[in-house]
Amino acid sequence: MIKNKALVIVTILVLVLSVVAMSCAPAAAPAAKPATTAPAATTTPATTPPATTSTPPTPPTPPAATAPAAPAKLSFEANTFTSDKYGFSLQYPKAWTVTPTAPYEFYAKSGAETTDDVACAVVLPKSTDIAAAAKDYLDNTETFKKYSVKCDIVSQKQGTLADGKTPCTQAVLHVTVIIYSINIYAVGANKGDNLVLTIAYTFGTKTDKIQEICNSLTFK
Repeated sequence: MIKNKALVIVTILVLVLSVVAMSCAPAAAPAAKPATTAPAATTTPATTPPATTSTPPTPPTPPAATAPAAPAKLSFEANTFTSDKYGFSLQYPKAWTVTPTAPYEFYAKSGAETTDDVACAVVLPKSTDIAAAAKDYLDNTETFKKYSVKCDIVSQKQGTLADGKTPCTQAVLHVTVIIYSINIYAVGANKGDNLVLTIAYTFGTKTDKIQEICNSLTFK
């Protein structure tokens, strides 16, 4: 009986000691949570603006330089008359006779006959109607007044002198004196306050030569 009590007591002591030992043991550390991997930062690639291709404006193409017109080839062997006073020159057939005749700045004829071709140059006040100025000048010459005739302007057009750049007027005129039908050609251009007027006429029907003479007018 005593042995049984002792066994019970020993058993109870063992249980108490076990409980005490368990209460004194350090508590187990809680299991560490698995490390949370932070999501990788999403790097937005920098947007490179498209290269601006700056095309410089195309400069306007300058107009091609206009070369002066080449002097027209004359159908005759020519001499040149030059007026230093008024700064112009013209060409006339070498075979013609030049006669200083007032009020002409230049006067030449093809021979001694009264029906020869004639070319002349006069300097008048500046005019805005060159064909009319030529007609008015001819109508007031001594010959026209002597025979009481006036010429008609057949046609006129704008052109350039032999230099290819100076504006001029080219006019065709006509007059009948007694039985003679006279074809007249005139070229005039303003230079400063003056009108330089070349006039040539023929009693024939071929006017090529007198036109060449008048159209040879140039300014210095």
